[in-house]
Amino acid sequence: MARIIESRLRLSGKLLAETPIHVGGIGNDSLVDLALAVDGQGRYYIPGTSLAGVLRAWMQEYDANLTQDLWGFQDDDRGHVSFILVEDSLVNQGAIAEIRDGVGINRSFGAAADKIKYDRAILAKGSLINLDLTVELQTGFFERALNALHLLIMALRDGEIKLGAAKTRGLGKVKLIDDYKFEQQHLLTPQGIIDSLRGKGKNLKNNNFNLKRYRPAQLNFVIKWKPVHALMVKTERDGMVVNILPLTSAVNHEVALVLPGSSIKGALRSQAERIIRTLEIESINQSTDTEDVKQQFDQQIELPLITTIFGKSAISNNNQAKESIIAGLAALAVDDCYSQQKMPVTKWQQVEDAQNHETLYAALDAVNLKQTQQAYHVAIDRWTGGAAENFLYSNLEPFGVKWDEIHLKLSLKRIPKNEQLPTLALLLLVLRDLAAGRIPLGYGVNRGMGAIAIDSITIKAQGIEDIDKTAPLGFNNITLRVQDGNLNLQGLGENRLQALNKEWNIWLECNTTGVRN
Repeated sequence: MARIIESRLRLSGKLLAETPIHVGGIGNDSLVDLALAVDGQGRYYIPGTSLAGVLRAWMQEYDANLTQDLWGFQDDDRGHVSFILVEDSLVNQGAIAEIRDGVGINRSFGAAADKIKYDRAILAKGSLINLDLTVELQTGFFERALNALHLLIMALRDGEIKLGAAKTRGLGKVKLIDDYKFEQQHLLTPQGIIDSLRGKGKNLKNNNFNLKRYRPAQLNFVIKWKPVHALMVKTERDGMVVNILPLTSAVNHEVALVLPGSSIKGALRSQAERIIRTLEIESINQSTDTEDVKQQFDQQIELPLITTIFGKSAISNNNQAKESIIAGLAALAVDDCYSQQKMPVTKWQQVEDAQNHETLYAALDAVNLKQTQQAYHVAIDRWTGGAAENFLYSNLEPFGVKWDEIHLKLSLKRIPKNEQLPTLALLLLVLRDLAAGRIPLGYGVNRGMGAIAIDSITIKAQGIEDIDKTAPLGFNNITLRVQDGNLNLQGLGENRLQALNKEWNIWLECNTTGVRN
């Protein structure tokens, strides 16, 4: 039976990538493990299924019943198809593709895990993505759908919806730019049909009736910091006169040094695991009877609270209730962190392609990296005690670089209620160690690089504004200062500290005696 559609809502505009994005596809690049999606003409694009998935997931949190009505559902022999149509979205022609590499760390040896190495192609920050969404409306759906779309638009304009892979490791943040169109087209009158064919409709862009924004419950952490010495993440490619170069990423037609969110998150996870293992908390999965290296690696990293905060491989459990939380997507998201100094692409290319020391230092002066040094390293032959053959190398060590703040987001939706305070307690312990200088960042951390100094950490609650500000989760722009490497946790308030300490000790007692919550 045909559906009677009386009108439709049309949203069209452009999404600006505020961080790099990866939406995978079947690529033809044999040098990249995880290629970007391309259409039949070889153009980068975001499949409509990817966009529809994240938009539906956001609306599901806002109103599950309305989500079923608009996006469709199937329950045995009941259900209907979606009333919302999301087109494939082309990426602007000038978009830059970059390569990021990732590696898993073996928890026993502290070195790269066997066969856990991959390369990922990404679209650089600043890429533009077309957005074209249509909502077909039956009688009685207009007001509910209009309000939901306005709230969705607000979330897109605030950059609260992420696309693609590695959303909690620095990728996927997009923002709807202001010159979008939001219109209603009537389809039950001849004039309405003619107007819709001409692409015209009633402007609804400013018709939001002062709706209260929907924000998912989360805690936002803003860390003000600076490097103590040289700090960088190693790029894959070698330079001409320098073997190891710092990783850079495009920012609005320029490039900047970058600390990927995956790198920062990995360092924080390593310290969190060290805390949990020191307390002799048992792994969730004790089985070791497998020869599959991927399964062995997954078993190493399955620890209570750790999988909740930092995520784990996707699992399927058909016997588990739909409303329960299954560990998978991490509760903690870490954004990429860029240097404040931006450099013209052509001038940074001169640094990479420098043929000798004179041209290298001239190129560094041209991008105002005058304190950056070329450092030489050599491996020692354990038999002769002299330099090992073919093991002399150099790397470019950036000194005196100023960096943006580090942003962390802890989603409370991803954490069971009985673990929210223990999770927050563990994260605060990790941040205390970060402030104390126990967690270096980036490349060469065992060779004198990566040390940082924290100035302050600001915590603000989002999506729980109605909660009592003195409650354990009722953060309202609380700033914790750091002095001589000591994070002043007293700034949390006595009542909050007592509640966190109590719940942390209860969790420890349950998990160290073999009793699970």
